[in-house]
Amino acid sequence: NAGVPVICIPFLGDQPMNAKFYEAREVGVRLNFNDLSEETIYTALTTVLNTTKYKDNMVRLSRIYRDQPTSPADRLVFWVEYVLRHGGAHHLRPASALLPWYQLYLIDILALILTTASVCILITYFLIRKIYRLIFVRKRFD
Repeated sequence: NAGVPVICIPFLGDQPMNAKFYEAREVGVRLNFNDLSEETIYTALTTVLNTTKYKDNMVRLSRIYRDQPTSPADRLVFWVEYVLRHGGAHHLRPASALLPWYQLYLIDILALILTTASVCILITYFLIRKIYRLIFVRKRFD
């Protein structure tokens, strides 16, 4: 409910994407780690604190995020009771959890595609070579 604007200094992973998201929604300011100085930090702080659009947009985004039919605590209680009622939740386990690693990462499909492409390239190569020999080898003998 506080709706506090943010100053982002992304380092790695999803942080750059999140910082761009906040900057695009005008709920925060993004700073580049390599360009940090007292002046850039001071400018970012004064911009975020003195511009009301950042606070207003963050409050609006906070309301949107918190507008849910049930609270997280109620959902937690429901799912714990659900698992207890049904003796586990094995039926909710995705089928991909049982796949071998080469199928999970589609290595078998990649191997099939590469094999098919290789065979097509070899057939094309041998056909072109055969046609080339038929055309140019005859001309030498004539």
